Amino acid sequence: MENYNPGQYQQPYNQPAFGQAPYQPVPQPGKGMAITALVLSIVGICGSCFYGLGVILLIVSLILSIVAKSKGQGGIATAALIVSIVGLVIGIIIGSIMILSVGTYLGRAKAAASSISYHNWSISMSRALRG
Repeated sequence: MENYNPGQYQQPYNQPAFGQAPYQPVPQPGKGMAITALVLSIVGICGSCFYGLGVILLIVSLILSIVAKSKGQGGIATAALIVSIVGLVIGIIIGSIMILSVGTYLGRAKAAASSISYHNWSISMSRALRG
């Protein structure tokens, strides 16, 4: 008879014993929130190029990343927090520049329209005076 080794027939460390449920990793709280915050912050930066409309997504991302960071998610939540803060700064700058440029354009268009109508009035008056 061979030498009996009691460890020979034991289950491996990461395998459940026969008849037990397989090992399920414990879900980490806030990980989904941190991933969502990171995705929203990236989409928000892209959206801030359209008159600053991505700022709304960046604010939501900022809130989600703070909540995920408070639940213990360090890496992804920190990245989402940094990207959302940088995106907010960029979005506010781009949005304000675009809004100011539209205001300037509208002011110049109004001035041009009034000068054209004055010009047309002066031409019609000079024709009327000439007879």
